[in-house]
Amino acid sequence: MIEPGKVDQRSHGRYGRRGLPADVVDRMYRDYQRLKSLSKTAAIYGRTRQAMWEILKTRNLQLRTRRFREKIVHNGEAYTLHKGYLRRTRGDRDASSPRHLD
Repeated sequence: MIEPGKVDQRSHGRYGRRGLPADVVDRMYRDYQRLKSLSKTAAIYGRTRQAMWEILKTRNLQLRTRRFREKIVHNGEAYTLHKGYLRRTRGDRDASSPRHLD
């Protein structure tokens, strides 16, 4: 039996099919709430942003929602405001040139 908070030396800190212990995931989630960034939290634990998202999501923990910029539709094309310019948000982006707002 492994003492709580200790790492099983045979596993080298890796966890099998049962996944991470609940206390480790709780600590990760508290760090995520404090840092407000999956990337920063993942860096602390030596994981990728995607792996951190999967760990938290599989435990049904609430993650922040992404805030998308408001779309502006002109002549059937959708644009978003980016650094004072309108950028096309769908289709072939290479064909569109930035349009400056006056």
